Amino acid sequence: MSRKFQTCSLRTRRNDIATASDLLVHQMQPLRQDSGQALLKAMDINNKRAAAAGQSAEQTYAFTFSLIVGTLVLTV
Repeated sequence: MSRKFQTCSLRTRRNDIATASDLLVHQMQPLRQDSGQALLKAMDINNKRAAAAGQSAEQTYAFTFSLIVGTLVLTV
């Protein structure tokens, strides 16, 4: 390998490293932060809906239990 090619190759590698660092720091970091915030919002929505579903299930169970007990009382 010629000396000129080695020097050029080394410069290209350094430029690639600088470009990759710039990409990670300046372009990927904001995207990561935005996606993190979106994920937190989605988790909050999911938790609220799960709580509402749990409450609905409790109400349905209580209604059904009362209905069955009422039916048994009326038939006896």
